[in-house]
Amino acid sequence: MWKLKIAQGGGPYIYSTNNYIGRQIWEFDPNYGTPEEIAQVEQARQEFWNNRFKVKPGGDVLLRLQVIGLYEWEGNNPMAPEFWLIPSFFPLSPENLWCHTRLMYLPMSYLYAKRFVGPITPLVLQLREEIHSEPYHKIRWSKTRHMCAKEDLHYPHPFIQDLLWDTLYILTEPLLMRWPFNKLRERALKQTMKHIHYEDQNSRYITIACVLKVI
Repeated sequence: MWKLKIAQGGGPYIYSTNNYIGRQIWEFDPNYGTPEEIAQVEQARQEFWNNRFKVKPGGDVLLRLQVIGLYEWEGNNPMAPEFWLIPSFFPLSPENLWCHTRLMYLPMSYLYAKRFVGPITPLVLQLREEIHSEPYHKIRWSKTRHMCAKEDLHYPHPFIQDLLWDTLYILTEPLLMRWPFNKLRERALKQTMKHIHYEDQNSRYITIACVLKVI
């Protein structure tokens, strides 16, 4: 089983300035835990494996999969950086969001607009086969945008919310990627990067949380 190990000093992971992430690491120990606990973990692992094609990760985890190349950007609802151009006195401005939400949306919107994907290595191709239950190139990513396991759906999306997402996805995004509307996107990306640099400098490059630092 995996257990949380707290570094005591002198280890290679203690040098990070990123909050607690440098002092806590997950370590695999096959003998850790009681037989009952091990059985519960194995059952949960098997249930996830059996239903993995029905499970969609949360926002920041999903973004990591997209950056690695395990999930296409087309399978995500838009995270438009253009919202950063809205003045703060408008309710839709991200500047009015809670600090953690705002600073998570900040780099995510930039990566989404860039559609950034790392190199596709043999390991990535192998993981694609393991994670997805059908060939990667045959997945209809647009159909996965509103997907959610029933166990995770605490509050169903209202119709108006799905309509808004679909409008942004089908109409707005294609326009913002073509001239002359792509000029607006370029301006939004510059503004977004300006905010990112400001937050880095303001926090001395520690940022507000360890999850945000990784992104």
